[in-house]
Parts: sequence; structure tokens; C-alpha cells
Amino acid sequence: MPISRLRIAQEVIRSNFAGLYPDIVRRIGIRPLYANLWLTTRCSGQCQTCAQWRQNEHDEMDTREVKNLMLRLRKAGVAIIYFVGGDVFLRDDIFELIQFAAKLGLRTHLTINAYTVTEEIARALAASGVDSVHFSLDTLTADFDEIRGIKDAPAKVLTALRLLMNQAGLRLQLGITATIMKRTIPAVPEVVRFALANNLAVVFNLINFTHHFFATDFSREQYALDPENRKALAALVKWLKQRRLEHPRLMPRLDHLAWILRYFDDPQQRGTPCFQTLLKVCIQPNGDIGPCCSMETAGNLRLREIDDILRSEAYIALLKKALAKHCPGCSCRYNLNLDLSPVSWMREIGLRLRMVRRSKSDPERF
Repeated sequence: MPISRLRIAQEVIRSNFAGLYPDIVRRIGIRPLYANLWLTTRCSGQCQTCAQWRQNEHDEMDTREVKNLMLRLRKAGVAIIYFVGGDVFLRDDIFELIQFAAKLGLRTHLTINAYTVTEEIARALAASGVDSVHFSLDTLTADFDEIRGIKDAPAKVLTALRLLMNQAGLRLQLGITATIMKRTIPAVPEVVRFALANNLAVVFNLINFTHHFFATDFSREQYALDPENRKALAALVKWLKQRRLEHPRLMPRLDHLAWILRYFDDPQQRGTPCFQTLLKVCIQPNGDIGPCCSMETAGNLRLREIDDILRSEAYIALLKKALAKHCPGCSCRYNLNLDLSPVSWMREIGLRLRMVRRSKSDPERF
């Protein structure tokens, strides 16, 4: 079920006002548009950038609980579900859950490592009703094995991708999600060329060290760029901008790309309020809920209703902290801030006009 433009416009206005005046959060109300729904922390990978695969305790909601939760999320106004792991295919009920969400009219999305994808899983996924699937692929070189802790990791991802492309045809939006870090800067162009050649959308994560996805010493080291790394990153961003002009449907917006340089100067970006926390809920496998995966939780959905938690003093306090950027800072869905900012859209237009003029006057510049 498509999200109405009126609903999107309402959330844009709500977010911008709250970003300017955090104290009005309680008055304008909280009606999340989408949810990150962690189904499991069990994983088939052993990424150096991630800590959750090292966990021994796995308190997960069962099938009935997750279905009931999705009913409650739909009633609360959520329209989009991101199923998150771990490796979601380690849950036997994943396709049943996706199908149930689709029947409720929820748009569903997955980002997967793809290490456990078989032809049978690809067939079931293509038929499940999921709206988009992105494959995590940071580099096509052997470096990816070490980063992900899996032998032949690029080959496994490419094999799974081909299986799903053969099953899904044009019915399913497919893409590549690449994490930009010190080690992958030289490898990103090859990944992007592969994606564009195969008509795959490109999304970039930026390395951070704020929650269990990235809370490792390796991640912190990968964020730190020396002058040579920064020069290489600037050249990469310049190259990516040109690809955006050539493939606007598959590449991130120009302003999203320009933001990469700002982020590696300062991950907090205090001048940018976190709209994501106004539009999203983050739900952990045990039912704990909060506005952000890097912040505290404000209650548990096994014990309390969603609306009660969203209206609670604890949840409102977390939102105000996020809007004031009293947090570690991260790159999680950073593009949401850019998508909802009128200033960002004006900057996007200006960047595009400058780049078009520059490429006409100097076609060899890129």
C-alpha cells in the first residue's frame, strides 16, 4: 500500500517544526512512519564492525508475538517495516512474517548479508511480498572476507544476488548497501560500477561506532582518516556525484553524497536535528522499544502498549536528546534528515546546476 503524499507532507512539516523547537514534541504528537524490527541477533557472519554475533543470549519474540506487534504498529500509524538481524533467515518464520506484514498493507524491506541464501530461500523470498532487498557488499576484493569474517564472502553475496534476480525478475527492488570506511574507500567505485551495470540501487552506510552493529575497536579505527585518506574520500565523493548525474534513479542524491565529507569531519553534526527519531521506532528482539538503536530504550512492548510508551516522559526525553544531538552521533539513515529539509533540497538543486555547468565546460573533469 503506497504511503499517501498527504501523510508524507504532514510528517515533513511536523519534523521540521520539532527540529527547530524540540519543546513542542509533546504537543504535535508522535506517530512513527516506519519501524526497525529486530527479529534476531543470531548471525551467519562474524563482521569486525559488529558485536552482536558474539552475544550468547537470544531472547526473541516468537511468531505470535511478532504478528501481534505488527498489528499494533499498523494501528499506531506505521507504514514501513525494516526487518533487521542478525541473519533473519536463521528464523524459521521469516517468510510467514513478511507475508503477514504484506497482508496488513505494510511495506517491507530487508538488508541482508546473504551468506545463508539458497535457491529455495531465494524462491521463497521472491514470493513473500517483500518490497525491497539490499545486499551488504563493501568491496569485491578479498578484503571483504576479513571484514566480514567469512571465507569467499563476495562470491557468496554475488551468488545469492543472482539467485534472487533469477527468481524475482522486475517484481522486486534490489540494491547494494556498501559501508564507506577507511579500508573500503579505494574499492567503492568497483562496487558501484557492478551495481549500476546490473540495474541495482546503491545505498551507502558510513562507518560509526555507536551501537551493537558497529561498537568495535575496528570500527573506531576505520572512522579515523589521515590527510591522504581524506584526499581519497574527497575524490571518491566527486566521482560518485558524477555517477548520480548519469544514474539518478539508482544513486543517492547529490546532497547525500556531499554529506559524506561532513560526516567524516564530525559524526555528531550538532547542527542537524535527528528527524529519524521522530519518524521511526527501533524495536529489539525482546520487545524493548526506543526512538534510536544507539540510545536507551523507553519500555518493553511485551509489557506496555505502544501509545503509552510513545507518550511517556522517558520516550519524550529521548526524543529531545536526539533533536539536540545529545548522542554519540551516527550515520544511520542520515539521508532522512536531508530528504526532509527544505534547505537541503535547495542545496541539492544548486549542486546539480553547478555540476552540469562544470561538466559541460570541462567534460574531462570527471
